[in-house]
Amino acid sequence: MFHEFSFSSFPHLAYLNLSFNVLFGINPPSLVTSPSLTVHDSNTLFGIISPQISNISNLKFLDLGNNQLSGVILPEIGLLTHLKHLYIDVNKLRGSVPREGGQLSSLKQLVLCCNGLSGWIPSSFEINSVVILYLYENSLSSYVPSLIGNLKSLFHLDLSENQLSGLIPQFLGNLSNLVVLHLGGNSLFGYIPPILRKVQSLLSLGFDLNRLGGVLPPSISNPSNLEGLYLYFNRLSGSVPTKIGNLMQLIELEIDNNQLFGQIPRSLRNFTSLNIVHLERNHLTGNIPEVFGIYPNLTFLDLGQNNFYGEISSNWGKCQQLGSLNFSMNNITRSIPPKIGKLYQLYKLDFSLNHIVGEIPIELGNLKSLNYRGLNGDKVYGSLPRVLGSLSDLEYLDLRDIPPQICNLKSLEKLNLSYNNLCGLIPGCFEGMHGLSCIDISYNELLGLIPNNTGIHYNPVDALQESKGLCGDVDGFQHCKDFVTHKHVLKKKWFVNMFPLFGILALLFFVVRMISGRMKKASRENKVSKIMYEEVIRATNNFDAKYCINTGGHASVYKAEQPSWEIVAVKKFHLPHPDMVVQQAFLNEIKASTELRHRNIVKFYVFCFHPRQSFLLYEYLERGSLATILSNDAAIEEFSWTVRMNVIKSVANALSYMHHDYFPPIVHRDISSKNSLLTQ
Repeated sequence: MFHEFSFSSFPHLAYLNLSFNVLFGINPPSLVTSPSLTVHDSNTLFGIISPQISNISNLKFLDLGNNQLSGVILPEIGLLTHLKHLYIDVNKLRGSVPREGGQLSSLKQLVLCCNGLSGWIPSSFEINSVVILYLYENSLSSYVPSLIGNLKSLFHLDLSENQLSGLIPQFLGNLSNLVVLHLGGNSLFGYIPPILRKVQSLLSLGFDLNRLGGVLPPSISNPSNLEGLYLYFNRLSGSVPTKIGNLMQLIELEIDNNQLFGQIPRSLRNFTSLNIVHLERNHLTGNIPEVFGIYPNLTFLDLGQNNFYGEISSNWGKCQQLGSLNFSMNNITRSIPPKIGKLYQLYKLDFSLNHIVGEIPIELGNLKSLNYRGLNGDKVYGSLPRVLGSLSDLEYLDLRDIPPQICNLKSLEKLNLSYNNLCGLIPGCFEGMHGLSCIDISYNELLGLIPNNTGIHYNPVDALQESKGLCGDVDGFQHCKDFVTHKHVLKKKWFVNMFPLFGILALLFFVVRMISGRMKKASRENKVSKIMYEEVIRATNNFDAKYCINTGGHASVYKAEQPSWEIVAVKKFHLPHPDMVVQQAFLNEIKASTELRHRNIVKFYVFCFHPRQSFLLYEYLERGSLATILSNDAAIEEFSWTVRMNVIKSVANALSYMHHDYFPPIVHRDISSKNSLLTQ
């Protein structure tokens, strides 16, 4: 066993790398007597950091990151006077940084992020040699301490996602070597001081998610090599300074959710390096064809809820990497250019609530990856039915008429047709659209039979409000004369979700970079992936047994709840490295399951494959399994014969879909009450 191994047998040990294994338990005492321990991260070590660590007098590099260490950082850490790199990130440390840490006069990198540290760095911690200081995602409070201004060698400073308050201090302008400055996710207020006049080496600047006001200072453009500017979710006002045109290297521009107004500088059209642009929810204006150019690397653009005007230029069709394009709630006119249909990577397209007119180009049918499309509030017409029939992956649709080809959209999950003057019949093919979980056809003039679709029957009061011309077996509506049935809708509905073989639907694949990721700021999407991985580990206490809700032959399922996302179920595989046969079956099932869409099949969100562990995140169903209900005397009283029939029909519907409506057919091979999950 690891804790029984005698490291004292190797008195001249100079380098030890135990990272990315499945070691667990408390550090063996003999380990901390090794004179030059170097790396020991990404295992499952728990307990406190041993005081004996001070015996490693020649230690230069200590990495205890990505473990389950708790307690405080001991004062003995100050005795490691030769230490140059200290990583204790992603643990469960609490308390404050000890003042003895100021004795680490050789320290260059201090990484204590993703813990529960509170208080603040003591004034003794003024180490001029530090080049990287990462303290993000803790509970540090008070102000940004003045000692930071004396760390003249600092290259990377990240204090984001803490509880800091006060103003952005002027002394940050003394850090002329800064490359990364991130203070986002705190409670800072006031204005952005002119510190950027001196800090001209910046590549990434983040003041997002604070309470900053005032205007964007012209000095924002001084770091001419800036690649990432993150100011979203503040209270900034005024116009975007024209000097922003100096930032020709900008890759990510995120200034959304502020109170900015006025014209966007036309120089923005020359920013050919742009990859992600968030300008939404401001009061910005400008003629779109004049302000925006051709961006060969652009993947995400959101201009929604502003005052932009003009037409949609055909040049957008040349931005071949675009995945999301949102112009909604502006003053855009004229028609949709056919060249939009050449954006083959597009998965979201929203032109809704503008003044767009004319025929929808049939070329939009080429957008096979599209899963969200909004055109409501525009006066478009024409070839919509032919276009819709081609978009087989569409998940969300907001329209103002009901073409029959809508029934070809087998992936559609949400359909909003409310508040129109629609008349005529609802297409009967709605009954075959098993993926629809939400339908809203309220406030129309529709006539005839209400289709038997769970998206309607799940919440008929809202879905059918003010639809007096409809009839059917729904409470509040009269029966149709030619429609006779003995069924009735329960006020309390039970639905069953089943796991297909392995139970995998991989909608998002993310890779967590443990060490190299510390050295640069990720995009908003990468931050979400990293935080999600870390929160899964925390939420399950590194997959502690008390969070386990089910165990099978290949995996166990855990319940996880964190503030940044809803409750999810985490399926963790027993073996971190499955054999080749299991891996191939695993990958085959991922490929097949990406096309499975049915109300009675549980939806998966994330797949993570990591050297330490592989797990899935999927929809959490609060009622648990059918087996749990059947073994509970109190719950079984509510489980009437009518409800049981609904459960059986739900299982049968899901199996029928997998056997007959999907090619090649999928055989479940493990139907049981443990694998039948209930919601209400």
